[in-house]
Amino acid sequence: MSIQFQPLQPEHLALLHGWLQKAHVRAFWDDGARTLQDVQSHYFALDWDVDPYLIVWQEEPIGYIQAYPVTPEHPFALHARGTTWGMDLFIGEEDRLGRGLGVQAVQAFVHLLEHKYGASRILIDPAIHNSRAIHIYQKAGFQVVAEMSVMGENLLLHSKDV
Repeated sequence: MSIQFQPLQPEHLALLHGWLQKAHVRAFWDDGARTLQDVQSHYFALDWDVDPYLIVWQEEPIGYIQAYPVTPEHPFALHARGTTWGMDLFIGEEDRLGRGLGVQAVQAFVHLLEHKYGASRILIDPAIHNSRAIHIYQKAGFQVVAEMSVMGENLLLHSKDV
């Protein structure tokens, strides 16, 4: 069975919290949400302009993925064209790393963004030293468009036109 996406729901709080505590996730996704309450406040905020999903493979949640519109005020707006969306993700289950599921998830999510949101360009911004993510995104058809510093972190912005 292929990768699917399930909208993040309150009953996923403990699962998401657990993933966010893992060292392999924290290495590149440290949003400061350490307590269950922090995760709930951050990821389940009603005014959050992000669409959060679980990545599901063979009916098993294996990671988290989110999409957000790139508005004129966004730091990536200079690289927007048409209807541009940004995305971020991580595989939370360590035993699912290195199996090609990241590439599959990225490709499937690009398809979802194109068909559900009318996206014509997708942006993703791995840390410049996150070679695993950069390899995955480039394998999924993304190309480097800029090196940037956002909130003190050096990023390698990638884009894909759909």
